[in-house]
Amino acid sequence: ANNTLEVRDGQISGGTLTVDMSSLKCLDKMEDAKKTKLENHLKGVDFFNVKKFPTATFKMTSVSGTMPQATVAGELTIKGQTHPATAELQAANSQGSMMVIAGTLIFDRTAFGVTYGSGSFFDDLGDGVIADEITLTIGIKASKQ
Repeated sequence: ANNTLEVRDGQISGGTLTVDMSSLKCLDKMEDAKKTKLENHLKGVDFFNVKKFPTATFKMTSVSGTMPQATVAGELTIKGQTHPATAELQAANSQGSMMVIAGTLIFDRTAFGVTYGSGSFFDDLGDGVIADEITLTIGIKASKQ
């Protein structure tokens, strides 16, 4: 994957993160068989269509705050569509030339054409409504080059 993280004076100043969409994992507590079924459904055509769109990209455009915590604004591309997004990052550890960062990026899946089970688009779902907001957990290990 083409991942870059620009750091100046110990502070993140930009970068691009590419996500392998086949690595999607459900972190909810449930039986393994149900979890596998859900993960496969999320990778299928009803959701992220990973066969056609194997990666998603977050390109950082601005950073506010200073590490160990920073808010990063950028452009999130999923299923070939790009929309603004914001990530909250926190430096977990820095040793020598290695920087470890954790964070979250929250986005509305319907902005990217992922409307399956959305109460925003369908009225007759009853208890089958699926939240539009998705939290992407970010883990970055970066080494100086």
